[in-house]
Amino acid sequence: MTDFQTMPQKIAASIIQMMKERKINNGDKLCEESYTKLFQVSQTVIRESFFILESKGLVTRIPRRGVFLKLPNRQEIGNLFETRELIETFVNKKAAESFSEENIGELEKIMRASEEQLEARNYGQYYRYGGAFHSIVYDLTGFNRLGKLYNNIQDLFDVYYVNQPENIDYYQENMIEVKDHRLIFEAIKNKKIDDIEKLTLIHIKHVRERLERKIPGSLN
Repeated sequence: MTDFQTMPQKIAASIIQMMKERKINNGDKLCEESYTKLFQVSQTVIRESFFILESKGLVTRIPRRGVFLKLPNRQEIGNLFETRELIETFVNKKAAESFSEENIGELEKIMRASEEQLEARNYGQYYRYGGAFHSIVYDLTGFNRLGKLYNNIQDLFDVYYVNQPENIDYYQENMIEVKDHRLIFEAIKNKKIDDIEKLTLIHIKHVRERLERKIPGSLN
């Protein structure tokens, strides 16, 4: 994964993290002047950061009023799940076909780190490594553009998820994800192409069910 980011990209990532930590909630206004002072940068840099957030679908710009956190509606979330099913199944199959022993070793390190952080109930670090599991698969297979699309979708899911009522056992929910990742990893490692689609779709189904447990009804 590349470490190079422009200042607007870094600030946009920091604001997204604030959204995930519920320091910014759905409907809140993002004040340009406040972020200029917080990050000690120019208004131009903050505006560019806001444009990045807007391109990711996380904020909306209302003329003469400003920029606001506006999460996607249920239909849009459902469409994003369908998009994720398509691209993730494709990329995981490519990983199973092309990964070297070195690639497998790198992915194994991410797996172990995420499992250790979850056992320690260190959820902030767990989410970092859990997201890296998918990102590294995209990067190592050479599908960087699809990886960026995945990251955008996952940011939307994460922010949407934390902005719903709190009624979830985070350890149990994340343990399901860890087990899914482990099964997908083993299928990639052992080049079990026929198992990849089934395991990937089961994983995404679990992610979808996790969100639906916080929001009664269907995301179809």
